[in-house]
Amino acid sequence: MDKAISSKTVMLAVWDGFGARLLLRTGIFSTLKGAGLRLVILCPNPEEEYFLREFQDDRVLIERLEVEKCLQRFRDSPPQRFFKGLRTFTLSSEGDLSSVDALLRLRLIDHNTHPLHRGILRAIIPMLRKSKSLRKGLLGLESSLAQGNLHTSLFQKYRPDLLIATTLGTNPVDAYLLREAKQWGVKTAVVIQNWDQPDRQGYRGAEPDSVIAWGEAMKEELVKGHDLPNKAVFIGGIPHFDTYSSNGALPSYKDFCARFGLVTERRILLFGTNPPQSYPYNADIVDILAEAINQEVLSAPCQLLVRLHPKHFAGREGPLDSATLKALLDRYEQIRQKCPYVVYHSPQVLSTRLDLDLPKSDMLDLAAMIKYANVVITGFSTLNLESFICDVPVVNIAFDGYRKRRLGYERRGPMARYLYFGWIRRTLALQSCRVAYSRQELIKHVNHYLENPELDSKGRMSVVSRECGLQDGHAGERIGQYLLKVLEP
Repeated sequence: MDKAISSKTVMLAVWDGFGARLLLRTGIFSTLKGAGLRLVILCPNPEEEYFLREFQDDRVLIERLEVEKCLQRFRDSPPQRFFKGLRTFTLSSEGDLSSVDALLRLRLIDHNTHPLHRGILRAIIPMLRKSKSLRKGLLGLESSLAQGNLHTSLFQKYRPDLLIATTLGTNPVDAYLLREAKQWGVKTAVVIQNWDQPDRQGYRGAEPDSVIAWGEAMKEELVKGHDLPNKAVFIGGIPHFDTYSSNGALPSYKDFCARFGLVTERRILLFGTNPPQSYPYNADIVDILAEAINQEVLSAPCQLLVRLHPKHFAGREGPLDSATLKALLDRYEQIRQKCPYVVYHSPQVLSTRLDLDLPKSDMLDLAAMIKYANVVITGFSTLNLESFICDVPVVNIAFDGYRKRRLGYERRGPMARYLYFGWIRRTLALQSCRVAYSRQELIKHVNHYLENPELDSKGRMSVVSRECGLQDGHAGERIGQYLLKVLEP
């Protein structure tokens, strides 16, 4: 063990379950821990037994991350909300503005937006997009007025050498922490958590020393859109996708089918549902696919594996209320009763405090589902990338189930709006997947892929090359090693 390294302390800020998956349940954590560092996990659930059992030991300490206090401070401060509102629609004009443009158009046509607010956005946003000095000035002013001081006792107690976060300060919790770390002279690094973060979440809210991107496309957006120095952005890959390169950890096809209640003789359609709070038409899609199976209009005998989004059962904004959830689950069951080839999978949510925390085994479960699927159906989620890595065809949903809408930007529904976002536009431009705008198109695209699984394979591989970085199963270890270098004087 390197004595110079073992004397150093690293804080890992984990404010939701996806951050725990990224930082704690991949090679990042095992690499940092293996180097002998003292690790301090900041999380909202430091007392939960399962979390202590999984992570705590002599060199890993767990402390409370004041998530609710951070969010409450943000909600109680009109100036901070104003700054955040401006950043939401701002990126450098050198970057891809399609996502923030889409969000701005939605805000401007929203009847709840005050006319004065509309006027401010129309006047200020174009100037911010054109001027780097204005963007940096806005961030500097916001940082000075909204400094983080909710974790002073922890910085005093541990004197960390590095703070690792999962957003660029677009989340208020990370913004406060990253700013407070700067006040203490602590190095900061951000391991980007979400595919859409550099595009859709607006301009950053902090000045991190190092940022770890997934692939070339993400690095380009971080440098051009967020004014980050090229040398500060490292391409590390996607650590929570390392399981897709670890075939030995997956069950055999026969064992997989037995575990999930599938039959080996039928092809598998995997439907990854979207959060029901934002897309309440998941059951319609299940019903449409079940009917196609029953009526034998698909190109081959199929079965449908439905992965229910964990937000059915939990979430910071609140799970579905009990009556709504019961009605939805009852409808899912009614569909299954009509079609015995429909199977549901509900991921296990571990925590009542750490939002949407899923066990490490869930990554292997999902990897097996995708690897053994013949076609994946989803709503523009990261399942696209996971499926592309496995060279599995994808059909994206861009219609609202059985509901009919008039055409028009603001009326096309929650899924169709993704078509205007930058990371989706890049994906579609490479002809990597199909988009279904109706029930008929959904069945047509599924049939095309069942008949020709190689269709769009070249596009899928092009997306992986641009978006995902090196796919060698060692992204977590590679990022961990990079963070160790960041610790060097």
